[in-house]
Amino acid sequence: MASAFFTDEWAQAVREAFNTEPTEEEKADKLVMYWDWIKLAKETFTGRLALGVLDPPGADEPSYVVLDFTKGDCTKATVTGADGAEESSFALAGRYDDWKAIMSGFDTNKAVMYRKLMLKQGDVFRFFDRVYYFTEALGRVARVPTSF
Repeated sequence: MASAFFTDEWAQAVREAFNTEPTEEEKADKLVMYWDWIKLAKETFTGRLALGVLDPPGADEPSYVVLDFTKGDCTKATVTGADGAEESSFALAGRYDDWKAIMSGFDTNKAVMYRKLMLKQGDVFRFFDRVYYFTEALGRVARVPTSF
């Protein structure tokens, strides 16, 4: 069943998606050493990632899902306003229509590289040091059944 976009229920589904390992089908498309690197990048990330929608319908300010990580495990997901994302290690945000495209299958690597999801907070070099980990995980988030 689809969860409404940027609700507590959706945030928990996103948390679970970040904790999901790639399928054998996903792994078959890339080199083993790529997945070894993804695993290392995941296991060495402890911090907070905020995912934001800049123009949520019916709201005057951005909304964020803040995800807490300990050694790559997403332990908590909270829906908050922009001020709740201020303590995040990294904040990625995009427009509502861009999120709809992502959740409908738009490639998450392209979403980051083409600035559909923009780094709003955090050290750009530290973020891009593990960008493929984040975009792989966002790919799993994009498969969370979502209603708009």
